This record gives sequence, structure tokens and C-alpha cells, in this order.
Amino acid sequence: MNELTSSFQMTLQPHTFERLESVSALNVHSRSTARKKIDWHLEYIGNKLAEYRKILDESDGDKKQEIKNEIEKQNQRKVEYEK
Repeated sequence: MNELTSSFQMTLQPHTFERLESVSALNVHSRSTARKKIDWHLEYIGNKLAEYRKILDESDGDKKQEIKNEIEKQNQRKVEYEK
């Protein structure tokens, strides 16, 4: 260890615990925010799927294939968020 490295470590040591606590607190907040965002996306996808299924029941011909493609795309997104 050179002189610069050891002096840098010595200046950080007294405050290490406080910094770890603040980093930990930030991580908890970001995890809960991420969970809320995932829940929001899952709800949104569920609403879109219900809307597409309703339209699928009322549609005919070429529109059905487009709607089936959209339903498949939303189902794939839902699987990604549920991981």
C-alpha cells in the first residue's frame, strides 16, 4: 500500500458505518419503488389484455390476427415483468 492509499482508507474508516447505513436506506427505497413500478406495469398489461380480448370477440377477419398478435406481445411482456 502506498502512502496515498493508506491515508485515504484512514479518513474513510470512521464514517464507513454511517455511509453504509445511508446506502442501505437508498437501496430499500429503490427496491420498493421498483416493485411499485412493476406492479403498475402488470396492472396496465392486464387491462390491455382485457381490452384486446373484448375487441377480439367483436372483430372479424383480418383484425383478429392483428389483435391475436397484440395479445401475444402483451403476454410476453407480462412474463418478463413476473420474473
